[in-house]
Amino acid sequence: MDQSAYKACLQDTINEASTKTYCSNMLKSLEQSGLIHYEDHLLAEQEQSVDLTEFKTESEVVQLCKAIDRSDKVIRAIEENEFTTAYKYSVLFEIDRSPEDLIESMYKKGEIQDFHSESFTFDLLFDEASNIIVPTRYKVDDKVTIYKFNRHLTGFLPIEGNNKREIKYPILAVFFNDLNVVEIRIGKIKSFLRGDEYFYVRQFDFVVDWLQTNLACQLNPIDLTTAIDHISKLEETNVIVSGQLMNLKSGAKAKLEVGNNDDYLPLLGELKELIK
Repeated sequence: MDQSAYKACLQDTINEASTKTYCSNMLKSLEQSGLIHYEDHLLAEQEQSVDLTEFKTESEVVQLCKAIDRSDKVIRAIEENEFTTAYKYSVLFEIDRSPEDLIESMYKKGEIQDFHSESFTFDLLFDEASNIIVPTRYKVDDKVTIYKFNRHLTGFLPIEGNNKREIKYPILAVFFNDLNVVEIRIGKIKSFLRGDEYFYVRQFDFVVDWLQTNLACQLNPIDLTTAIDHISKLEETNVIVSGQLMNLKSGAKAKLEVGNNDDYLPLLGELKELIK
């Protein structure tokens, strides 16, 4: 995929897979960094800034897509944000060895990109049929290094006409080097892009397989049952329970989640209404 196609894919991602909140926060960050502006400036540092004055009344989605179209620096800022933004799902693994030697070898051969390298241009996407997968490395500090796998997803909307959509779906493998722990993070995606109900499981399995195969290491899932049980029973904690899965004696399961504006799980009265 060349840079022009990559840019179009990013714009499709903003249109189809990004929330209004994400776009709003991203625009604020870009404006604070001087990469976009909404008013004319005479300062020299504004020469490379994207002027969005004429789009100020448009939606955040339109504004962000225009910024992507006009500036490679905006694209780079979005790529960096993908390393630090919150993701919906994550799984923790213990790693049996530090694979730094193999990682450096792969980087020298171009099998891993480095975000901070002068030779870095943009993330390389891959799809199900790709034989070559090149993740992007992002070193936070001596203790934390993140590897981003950039999946290219294609889906079809249930509409007539041009219904094909192509998006970028980043998956993170976060190495906590001092703890020998790897956390895999993935985001939520719309159903027409997932394909089936096992989509999220396949993404976790893919990253685990890639890491174990290419870095000659073993990843073992960390059992959090005891830790979660302990946290849920604390009377005072900074952890807010946003959801709970209950296993009933009959074998049935019930999942409770807070509402958009609530800080508590559904009450008994609400449960009775659900039962009715």
